[in-house]
Amino acid sequence: MIDTMYITWQLTGSEYRAIVSTLNLFLKDHSLDRLNKKKKSDSNAMITYGLASYGFEEIRLRNNWRYGYQAIEILLRPKLLVEAGNYNDVTHLHEFVTARRNFNYLIRDTIGLDVPDLFDWKVKRIDDAIDLKMNEQLLSKYMFLFKKGNLANYMCNQDSLKYFNEENNVYIICKNFRINWYDRYATQCSKQEKTKKKFNNLEQLRGVFRLETQNSDVQDYMKSKDNSVLNFLKLERSQKRIMYFYDLIVGSGTYYTYDQGVKIIEKVEPQNKKMLLRGIYKLINQEGSIWKARLKYVAMKPDAKKAADDFSKRLNQLRKLGMNPVALPSEWGVETLPNLRSNIVNYFTDYLKKQNELEQWDLKNNSTAII
Repeated sequence: MIDTMYITWQLTGSEYRAIVSTLNLFLKDHSLDRLNKKKKSDSNAMITYGLASYGFEEIRLRNNWRYGYQAIEILLRPKLLVEAGNYNDVTHLHEFVTARRNFNYLIRDTIGLDVPDLFDWKVKRIDDAIDLKMNEQLLSKYMFLFKKGNLANYMCNQDSLKYFNEENNVYIICKNFRINWYDRYATQCSKQEKTKKKFNNLEQLRGVFRLETQNSDVQDYMKSKDNSVLNFLKLERSQKRIMYFYDLIVGSGTYYTYDQGVKIIEKVEPQNKKMLLRGIYKLINQEGSIWKARLKYVAMKPDAKKAADDFSKRLNQLRKLGMNPVALPSEWGVETLPNLRSNIVNYFTDYLKKQNELEQWDLKNNSTAII
């Protein structure tokens, strides 16, 4: 499931000049935003937003003369190629049949650019995303709990922590990826107000929880030299990426109040294991989060690596008891909250089941299907 893709195609000098001329002429003839030079943020690129409503949110013509590199780059929202005006939903993989056809028709046949088939373009960034429908009143509670999760040290940076006081999102910003978990309705309302755009069917987003991962170092996590668009349209890849960060930060286990969690731990044998788990559980809830507790635990021990390993081991042991190491605040008056992990797994299972009821898609050379 994909929200946006940043795709690129390298050009020769003559191809670059031809595309600049053809694209600018098309934009001028249709009274659309012309290509403009980016002065500070991206000085070797010209950019247009003129085709954003068709799914081409940005088109950049990059000319890095120093390195002899020319390319066309597109920030693509495929859903708009499938359904005009739909800013709300992710693009499901089977919809790329339509997205591909409309992409090729618009950019090659309508505008007249000499560029390859969509599936042959190279991916620079891909945003995997799913939407879970749930009780709207619980969304901010889950955001609160997720921020108390097992954030790696490199995630606890200033860019991430500056958003931690916000109720309706969890934004974790790192060098090669970004995690966006948020309340779709609240976020789109805020965006609509800021941009003065009118989003269709906004009320349908009430109670929708978006889990999105923006991946900018795609070759590293894919472990593949093939970064063509087609290679990324795999259900297993999208699921694996979304689940990886959820398991790392949130993990498994039902959320209980602290007192209930202690009662579960009291059933553990032998006694020394019980004491260790009780100590870690207490530290987590005293410090207010798993990541803060880990920092303190490691700082108290002479061997930092061994301490970090021991801490992770105890976390896994707590989760194997069916409990999440983060306790529910007693003032909520809620005794338990289910973990959303099963909802994510079921999302992908249900999608695959639906697709198995359809014919496999003949996408390339009559042999490649997106599932």
